[in-house]
Amino acid sequence: VIAISTYLKEKLSKDARKKIPVLHLPITVDFSYFTHTHIKNDSTITIFYGGSFGEKDGLLFLLNAFEKVAANNINLQLVLTGKPPKQGMAEVVRFIDNSGYKNRINYLGYLNDKEYYEVMNACDIFCMTRIDSQYAKAGFPFKLGEMLATGKPVIATKTSNVADYLT
Repeated sequence: VIAISTYLKEKLSKDARKKIPVLHLPITVDFSYFTHTHIKNDSTITIFYGGSFGEKDGLLFLLNAFEKVAANNINLQLVLTGKPPKQGMAEVVRFIDNSGYKNRINYLGYLNDKEYYEVMNACDIFCMTRIDSQYAKAGFPFKLGEMLATGKPVIATKTSNVADYLT
């Protein structure tokens, strides 16, 4: 059995009672999706968030942080991708609509794989946010591996085993 977090490894190991080996493997990444050759023609800094936009993801915290940083950085923009749940997205849309920086927040929606990796390769900074929840403790965000594979800066919430790999 392969567990993606130490939380799950400990839980499964207890349930398996040493009859089945349980290994901890947080993520795997296909590096062929990442070009590492993005050449910028302007001074815009693009922050990327990709996810489900659920409450567990803490997207409103990211949007509030973007508001504060964007106030002092006119060349900053935020790109959001993903398929949000119907419930909760209204709050995100309302926040963006009321933002003084809504012209710098670009929601692209759900992208196919080709589009998704093209957008990732074109971005400068990545954000992997999570609120401290049971869900966050039990899992390990696969998107974090992809963000790190770009070779660009990643801002991540200190949940689950994230702090075991990043400072």
